[in-house]
Amino acid sequence: MKEVKLPPALQQQILQLQQLQEQLQIIINQRTQLELQLKDTENAIKEIENLEEGVDIYKSIGGILVKTTKNKVLNELKEKRELLDIRLKSLQKQEEKLQIKLRDLQQRVQEGLRSIGAT
Repeated sequence: MKEVKLPPALQQQILQLQQLQEQLQIIINQRTQLELQLKDTENAIKEIENLEEGVDIYKSIGGILVKTTKNKVLNELKEKRELLDIRLKSLQKQEEKLQIKLRDLQQRVQEGLRSIGAT
């Protein structure tokens, strides 16, 4: 069986393809983590909204619990939710752009391999 030598340009494209795949996987992992944080935050908001006024609420700061108010915690959680939502949308856009680049580069690599007779 004859060994096919890949042109340097094609080797570079294959390397770029691998790097893009790694970047995409990192972004997907980050997006998944943000989605989990967002879901936890939304669940916490629902739970606190269901509490009666005047109920003692404590939040963790470092290694201690501090007494706070329902409204203060709700405002902090809603602000956190907004920030997570913004970061999530940003990651989704990055993911979409990377997927487009990845498909384009995969197509070019496949065409390059076909042109030299490799499979």
